[in-house]
Amino acid sequence: MQLWGGDPEVIAETIRVGINSVHSDTRTSQMMACGRDKILKSGEVDDVVNCVRSLSNPSVAKDVPAARLEAGKKVFADNSACHGDDAKGKVDFGAPDLTDKLWIYGGDEQSIINSVWNGRKGHMPSWEQRLSPLDRKILALYLADLRRAGQ
Repeated sequence: MQLWGGDPEVIAETIRVGINSVHSDTRTSQMMACGRDKILKSGEVDDVVNCVRSLSNPSVAKDVPAARLEAGKKVFADNSACHGDDAKGKVDFGAPDLTDKLWIYGGDEQSIINSVWNGRKGHMPSWEQRLSPLDRKILALYLADLRRAGQ
């Protein structure tokens, strides 16, 4: 996951400050609860879920009526500021790329429904007091290498 960028220095910084942690410099990320908070209607949630699923798995499109995919694209376009018009994510917001096969909470239909309906607010503690700068750098290099191997 390259939510804030995939360079080892950026990864090391995320390890240092955490995500939604108590560290004063923590990275902050939260996806709105679009269904639960009635930002989207139930049918719009279903449509955008189908659209999003088709971004990383084009075979999904063959099982969804074209009109529903188009409706989902419109809902996405109207509400996707964090993920970007191209759905590739935005590092400024820590918003993930929705076009690849790497999913934080799962890329199956139910997992995406849960994310869109209930929102997400990930958490990772700060490791600044628990790992030395060298250990954080080694871990960041390892994670960056894992990412490259998984592409």
